[in-house]
Amino acid sequence: MEQTAKKWLLIENKGEIDPNALVLMGGSTKRDSETSIGFFGSGNKYSIALLLKAGIEFKIFSGENEILITTEDVNFRDKNFKKILINGKETSLTTDMGPQWDIWMAVREFVSNAIDETDYNIVSSTEHLSAVAGSTRIYIEHVPEIKKVIDEWD
Repeated sequence: MEQTAKKWLLIENKGEIDPNALVLMGGSTKRDSETSIGFFGSGNKYSIALLLKAGIEFKIFSGENEILITTEDVNFRDKNFKKILINGKETSLTTDMGPQWDIWMAVREFVSNAIDETDYNIVSSTEHLSAVAGSTRIYIEHVPEIKKVIDEWD
């Protein structure tokens, strides 16, 4: 059986994302902007949580460095959670954030953040993952839920 290469949605923009943007809940520098979409400082954190919970592979590159996003089990009041780690550092974020979010919302948040930055670009399908100095690149694996978002892009 022939193996096909994975396909990815690429969301990119100029400027390298600071990993703190992925952990500081409520940390938004856009509130005073009349042209920015972002406001609350929670969207990309919810997006990460949702994709992790759904088991959808994704990768975030800040310039030439991949930001490693993993989870570890934590028990709180006899309930198990998956705590999110960014570059091996614990956060207070879990994959249970955004319990009423749908997959398309995760894509929307990453796209909105790219639009808020400069020179954004969306590539609906690529097989090649690469890091680029001076840019942020987010790759999300083409799974049926992501393919549906791309097919119904509006």
